[in-house]
Amino acid sequence: MGELIKTNMAIIEIKGIIGVDYTFSQFLTDYSKAGDEQIELVIDSLGGDVTDGELISEFINSHSDHFSMVRNSGNVMSIASSIFLSLPREKRFFNAELGKFLIHNPYVDPVSFKDIDTTADGLSNLSESLKEFENKMAKFYSNQTATDLEVIKNMMAINEPLTTEQIQALNVATIITAPTLRAVAFFNPNNNSKMNRQEIENLIDKKNVSIMDTFKAWFKKTTKFVAMFVTDANGAQIEFPDVADGVEPEVGDVAKSADGTELNGEVVMATGETYVFEANVLIEKRPKVEETEVETETETTEPTELEAMKAKVEALEAELTKAKAEATSFKAQLKAVQTEKVKIKAQEEKTGEKQTRKLTDYCK
Repeated sequence: MGELIKTNMAIIEIKGIIGVDYTFSQFLTDYSKAGDEQIELVIDSLGGDVTDGELISEFINSHSDHFSMVRNSGNVMSIASSIFLSLPREKRFFNAELGKFLIHNPYVDPVSFKDIDTTADGLSNLSESLKEFENKMAKFYSNQTATDLEVIKNMMAINEPLTTEQIQALNVATIITAPTLRAVAFFNPNNNSKMNRQEIENLIDKKNVSIMDTFKAWFKKTTKFVAMFVTDANGAQIEFPDVADGVEPEVGDVAKSADGTELNGEVVMATGETYVFEANVLIEKRPKVEETEVETETETTEPTELEAMKAKVEALEAELTKAKAEATSFKAQLKAVQTEKVKIKAQEEKTGEKQTRKLTDYCK
């Protein structure tokens, strides 16, 4: 375990989803503000946009002398891990009590999949691009940690947070621990008195945001701009602006018609379902009503289509059997002719006389 000694310096904090909450442009602004001061890099991110993440990582890697260290204040995952690893090994510190460290293979955001060419060639090109980036990231991780490339690739494929033992074994960072808590009196500026236990617990609870809560907030923020469209039985589209594309609309969701008119009453969808609206709000969903066919018994002497097909097949099979029999007979006759010719040729050679015969003589 290492000990983290902090001095006065500029701090750049990368927090939230990269490319959404924290962009490359924001990073350049923060870097410029630091001036000539040494920079302490602090990361708490689940990952995010690959482009912004790579730009930040490459910039830090090429200006590593300006950074004194990097540490985590929360999770370091996905593309955020490449930013963390952009500094040399001796400048990297990780506190496993504050978050998790994760490296994994790249994948396509399902929300943006609608803009991707889904033909065979398009998917093939996409697969090649993902594989190329996967290899690039693996080599970067391998170089920055001096760890065998195949080990890194396998760790990426497992897609699970590294343990403290793995973080040290793979040369990711020096493991540090939080300072030991001591009995202290928190001061409440609102009433100039010491804070009681409940006030302190409330204060701490406000800081505890789970990974899932953060991810849900980001997912909602990212997907709400990709609206879900459904089509009614007449071909008209109905938009659900607050529902992500590919997600089934639910009762309570707000809809919007294509022509802007207010949606009220029943609307039969192309799927056969019935949506019931009131002032553009979906208040009920009814499943498709399956139609039952009523069979009527009719007396007829005409064969059905299936019976006619069966009869035709049987007739063809009979013809085939007959043809096979004729072919067998023909082969037997041909063999008899050949045998007779051999006998005649032998007789002619013996007597020296050549006899003229008709083909019918051979077939007797």
